[in-house]
Amino acid sequence: MARQQSDIERVRQASDIVDVISEHLQLRRAGSGFKGLCPFHKDEKTPSFHVHPSKQIFKCFGCGVGGDVFKFVQLRENVDFGEALRILAARAGIALAPRSDGAGQRGPGRSMLARVNEWAARWFQEQLRHETRGREARAYVANRQVTDETVTRFGLGFAADSYDLIVAQGKAAGYSPGLLSAAGLARTSESGKPYAVFRNRLMFPIRDSSKRIIGFGGRALGDDPAKYLNTPETPLFNKGRELFGLDLARESIGRTGRAVVTEGYMDCLMVRQFGFDNVVAALGTSFTADQAKLLHRFCDEAILVFDSDEAGQRAAERALEAALAEAMTVRLTRVPEAKDPCDYLLTAGPESFEALLNSAPEALEFKWQQLRNAAAGSAGASESYRAARSFLDLVARSMVRRNIDPVHLGFIVNRISKLVALPAEEVYRHLNELKRQESRRGLTTEATRIPSGVRPATGAKDAAVREIMEVLLNAPEHLEAARPYLKPEEISDQALAGIVSKFCSACRPEREYDLAGFISGFEEPAHAALITDMQLAGERRGNYEATLQGAVETLRQERGREDMAAAGRAGSEPAEARLARVQTASQERHRFAGVGRRLPVPPDMEPMGDAAGTFAEGAR
Repeated sequence: MARQQSDIERVRQASDIVDVISEHLQLRRAGSGFKGLCPFHKDEKTPSFHVHPSKQIFKCFGCGVGGDVFKFVQLRENVDFGEALRILAARAGIALAPRSDGAGQRGPGRSMLARVNEWAARWFQEQLRHETRGREARAYVANRQVTDETVTRFGLGFAADSYDLIVAQGKAAGYSPGLLSAAGLARTSESGKPYAVFRNRLMFPIRDSSKRIIGFGGRALGDDPAKYLNTPETPLFNKGRELFGLDLARESIGRTGRAVVTEGYMDCLMVRQFGFDNVVAALGTSFTADQAKLLHRFCDEAILVFDSDEAGQRAAERALEAALAEAMTVRLTRVPEAKDPCDYLLTAGPESFEALLNSAPEALEFKWQQLRNAAAGSAGASESYRAARSFLDLVARSMVRRNIDPVHLGFIVNRISKLVALPAEEVYRHLNELKRQESRRGLTTEATRIPSGVRPATGAKDAAVREIMEVLLNAPEHLEAARPYLKPEEISDQALAGIVSKFCSACRPEREYDLAGFISGFEEPAHAALITDMQLAGERRGNYEATLQGAVETLRQERGREDMAAAGRAGSEPAEARLARVQTASQERHRFAGVGRRLPVPPDMEPMGDAAGTFAEGAR
């Protein structure tokens, strides 16, 4: 979505990266910069997190994150770019201009929806305390042995059994029925009358990691067949991407390095009430890859707790996909005797629950055991092999649409190999076969290749382009010489292609180049990490002109091979096409002749051993 570039620049200029980061962690002077313990990976003893004041960037050499001040806030607060901009603007006392993409005309903004939710949460709390309306809800809470302290900590409330009470109260507070509808608190009937979404329900405010209320969960107190009801999807809320209780648990999750994930709100409340501060709930859904991604910001291990065999069947497959997608450890455990965690804690106590968590198997092992148990009692080796095939199919389906880090992939394959007693080569073969089947159905892209054994090294062309960018991010004055060789459409790495495209359009002789300003043009932290990687790699290597010359020579050779291969497939090159190619190369050489630069020419026009590609006098 379009944003006012002037706002981004104003906020960036007003937000010194050292000052902002110092509010979150202790930095100490190291040469011309600062360093400290990285807040994004756990148990660090030696500081690997560096801040460069002159460049206004940060980089962790332990976990690889990096970027500008916006990316730090995005990662630290687990928010998107727009919210990071808002946080830093508020810190600097800067009023942001209205959005230029017309978003404000389509409905209320995220900040307004958050204000409506804050009001609704207070109103629900008042209803819970109401002498008559809240009596049944208070009795339910007391019967479940939830303490007053827990009620206050989680901000529990009550939605009255009324179709229009919240609508009337909202109007009195200045919130229109349309605004309540946008926040998911009201709907409009066919007759055009607004009515409450939540009625006769115990209400659980759902906050994001920065403590902003983004939605609600409601537990039915009557005979409504929908036991739990969540806020419908809004610009603030998507239940598959959020976790209940994360605002309270994030510090403990970061400290312990693991999160306990329950299915329901009441389970989450009771687990925390018994002293497990690192607990969250999955909002009534199976654990998703997006929720795993959210948790992975704070820890490397999640333990899923469910209360029945049927729930375990559903949870295991989703947990497996989440674990594979995020390269994090996901464990699963089932509460004995089909009890829920709340009842189990009340009867067995926290020590037994702790033992349950500590003995939880990894998702791979858990699912394999499920399949083995299902095949138990059947005839011998053939059933065991079918169970292994089913297991590999499940793993492959979970992996095939994801980019899996090669190191993590090797670990997964070795684990599977030991579980199913098959050689690793057979595991790779099966995964590749399923990938081909999925590709034929059009369900995968080239970005989801599953390698056989070891993932191939980055293509020579992409590697050469990366070397060019490592130079240009430090010495942008070389861009015009390199520009003819930077063709985003030929780059297979999409993140690198996007960076190249934006650099070529944004970096002009008449504009002052600024590294942090360039990074601010990307909203995703992954792009920022790649940019800082390339900039620092280029800075360490130095020798810019020779590096550039070598990278361009590689591109020249690779493109020459591609041209010759294409000509071999299509027959001899038409005379007209060859003439056009020769003319283009000649024009490029003449265009740069005035600045003492001679660019490479097609390989069939000059011997491969010729000293083509020299960029400047000093590089010869």
